[in-house]
Amino acid sequence: MTVSVYRASSMQRQFWLLWQLAPAGAAYNIPSLFRLRGSLQVPALLAALDALAHRHAALRTTFQEQNGELLACVHKALAPAVTVGQDPVDENELRPVFTAPFDLARGPLMRAQVAPAIGGGHFLALAFLHVVLDLRSKELLGEDLGVLYAYHCLGGPAPPPVAQEYRVVADEEQSWTKSENAREGLAYLEQHLSP
Repeated sequence: MTVSVYRASSMQRQFWLLWQLAPAGAAYNIPSLFRLRGSLQVPALLAALDALAHRHAALRTTFQEQNGELLACVHKALAPAVTVGQDPVDENELRPVFTAPFDLARGPLMRAQVAPAIGGGHFLALAFLHVVLDLRSKELLGEDLGVLYAYHCLGGPAPPPVAQEYRVVADEEQSWTKSENAREGLAYLEQHLSP
């Protein structure tokens, strides 16, 4: 079920075009691999991954074209694709998590695999499509996942709400492109960069 729809940002439109040119590609997948030591509470980790997607609308977003315009569709619920392995693996066996293509129209645009590691501990392999995550966001999501895992293991107060959603950024960009400042900037560039 879609909760809200907004006009995609210019960056999202670029990723949509690239995805249409190479839908089976993995060039814009952002991988993360963690070797977890010690005891792992897998149910708490799964709950934390689900809560991460629930807290961050970008992780519940898919895209569709309507009347020639790209729309970002934020779903009320769109859980990440999570696989839990039972047999110990080495890190090379997790490569498909990172290299499988994502479907921008269907989602989800985040996937995870949890598996015991050969030699002890566990691996957590995460992959995101760059359209919903940049490197700074990756760091913030990693911190948030740690907080959510601790919350699901130990209880206590729920983490505070997310400060700002990407939709706000996209709306601000749309407003700016129609502003007098944008028109003046474009006129300046056209005047000074024209042959």
